[in-house]
Amino acid sequence: MERNEKMSKEDKRRIIITSSILGVFIILCIVLIIVFWDYIYGLFTRDEKVINDIENMLTKYGSWAWLILLFLMILQVVFAVLPNGPFEMIAGIMYGPFKGILIALAGATLGALIVILLVKAFGKGFAGLFVNLKDGQKYKLLNDEKRCLVVMFGLLIIPGIPKDFLAFLVPFTKIKTWKFLIINLIARTPVTIFSVLFGDSIRSGNYALSISLGIVALIIGLICVIFNKKIVSLFSSKIKEESKNEN
Repeated sequence: MERNEKMSKEDKRRIIITSSILGVFIILCIVLIIVFWDYIYGLFTRDEKVINDIENMLTKYGSWAWLILLFLMILQVVFAVLPNGPFEMIAGIMYGPFKGILIALAGATLGALIVILLVKAFGKGFAGLFVNLKDGQKYKLLNDEKRCLVVMFGLLIIPGIPKDFLAFLVPFTKIKTWKFLIINLIARTPVTIFSVLFGDSIRSGNYALSISLGIVALIIGLICVIFNKKIVSLFSSKIKEESKNEN
């Protein structure tokens, strides 16, 4: 009973923390939209004055702007409940496809590395604030580096499935940090390119491409939402079968 009660308290604490982070993020997004509405509206309507103002701002504060964006992307990974799509689109809007993709992938990689280092430094107490460690600990697959890498790569590359929580699990597996960072980088690249290109199409005024990418993203997102549980269940059942076969 004490164990169940303790775990129940941990679950409640995790829900409170993640809900608070999401709430602050949503409020911040609303405030930023209100404050920068003239720029947002001008960008969509291709107002030359607004576009020139944005370009001048990026030229004047360019070095600081990309560092701030990189820092926000790192924070997004550390606070695993935040969505990464909006940040990647902003990277595309601000810096175009090539630089935007580099910044987005650098943020995802550095964020994952920082998460792993924090978990190694502070242990399960820190990781438990963002992810549920109860289910993962009972699978022997976590002690098999190759199979664990395959499962993680599969989860990382599928759009619409939460990914950032995987970095919190790495210190509790046999996976070497550098190997996880490599598969994290490779698996995230396709979706990152897609999101950054969507942002760049908005900046360039290529609304046909924006609409096309938006429709594709919507279809992929709906498919992932519909089959999310089935995909995760498929991986979970595979893990359970392999664990039973080893017993």
